[in-house]
Amino acid sequence: MVCREAMADYDGPVLVVAGDMPLIRDETVTALLQTHKEGAEGSEGRGVTVASSVFHDPTGYGRIDRDDEGNLLGIVEHLDCTEEQRDNCEVNISYYCYDSRLLFESLNEVKPDNVKGELYITDTVKIMLDRGQGAEAEAIVPQEDAVGVNSREDLAMVGGIMQDRIQRGWMDGGVTIVDPGSTWIEAGCSIGRDAVIEPFCVLKRGCEVGEGVVIGSMTVLESAGRV
Repeated sequence: MVCREAMADYDGPVLVVAGDMPLIRDETVTALLQTHKEGAEGSEGRGVTVASSVFHDPTGYGRIDRDDEGNLLGIVEHLDCTEEQRDNCEVNISYYCYDSRLLFESLNEVKPDNVKGELYITDTVKIMLDRGQGAEAEAIVPQEDAVGVNSREDLAMVGGIMQDRIQRGWMDGGVTIVDPGSTWIEAGCSIGRDAVIEPFCVLKRGCEVGEGVVIGSMTVLESAGRV
């Protein structure tokens, strides 16, 4: 709603991503945009496309509600679910692609009619479906990428997952990381091929490490560092 005025003259797709879901990948965004575009170009059009995931334990997440034939009925938050709906393992992870015009129209109708008494953006899906404006959920996100941060424990866990991604990328590019478990490399570093990162090193955003350079154990390289 805060963006309404700034987007008043815009007519096109709008990507909405929750700020507490930091593990989203480029390819997920691309797939969501492409899926929405294809749906929008279909005979029935598409007001919104929701990226969903299938969890082994969906506790706490909103459920993708479908009828017996698999047609989307809406999104139901966990606290508002019936017992039957809670058995559903397809969950909403708060990645959406909207038609801009229909998004702001539907937001006008969102009411705090739920257990928490909050305004849920997920209600826009049911509003669009009731209007015949087209909505669909596509299970395109693997569970390991759909981890939200609701506590400091979650934050540490997500940080570890991101470290695995960052370090794997550098190792695939020819960098030797002797002990990934004791190493911390922030996003935004530059590391040359055949560089060696020994255990217990920290490389902060903006560091530049040349080709073949050895970073000895217990080194902290600040953001202005270039070696």
